[in-house]
Amino acid sequence: MRVFLRAQNFELWKIVSKGAYTLPEDEDTWTKDQIAKGTLNWSALNMMQCAVHHKEYSRVSTCTSAKEMWDKLELIYEGTSEISA
Repeated sequence: MRVFLRAQNFELWKIVSKGAYTLPEDEDTWTKDQIAKGTLNWSALNMMQCAVHHKEYSRVSTCTSAKEMWDKLELIYEGTSEISA
């Protein structure tokens, strides 16, 4: 997953590993740059949701950030190398 996200856009991996950008509550005030940064989180989250098995999906589907989902997946696969590559 790490390689896939980095290959799509290195910024996607940064969002997963470091966390999403903080955006203002009022979406009507977002700048183009803020929208682009928010889209990175949603894109990474979408890619990860599409990649997980349906058994894991039910455990991570409520995550609102790619980092939150990644952290949960690490707990699910704790002790294995399945999630690292």
